[in-house]
Amino acid sequence: LVGAVILHKGFAAYAVATSLLDFRKTRGKKCWWALVLFFAATGPAGIVLGAIFRESLDAAMGAVLQCTAAGTLLAVGVGDMIVPAFKDKTVWKKRKLFTSVAGFAVMALLAIWA
Repeated sequence: LVGAVILHKGFAAYAVATSLLDFRKTRGKKCWWALVLFFAATGPAGIVLGAIFRESLDAAMGAVLQCTAAGTLLAVGVGDMIVPAFKDKTVWKKRKLFTSVAGFAVMALLAIWA
């Protein structure tokens, strides 16, 4: 689990840094630093909140939170990534379909295994 969190945080940091490239020029240095520090604080804050919730919530409520998080990620993945990819009809429609199905299959196997 730690490895997954580290990989996810690394990819997320790359995505945030890419989106903030021009932000410093348009909004100013103070606002840019505030956003960078906020992003850096989300990891430790999530760990603390997770530890608090783990101690105070029962198993059913934990399952509700996990299902909500999984549903949110699935909605973002489908709505913001897969649907726009299939709207682009220029190239590789079969490859996009194959990789989408393969990705879902790998994640399903990972869920069964974990």
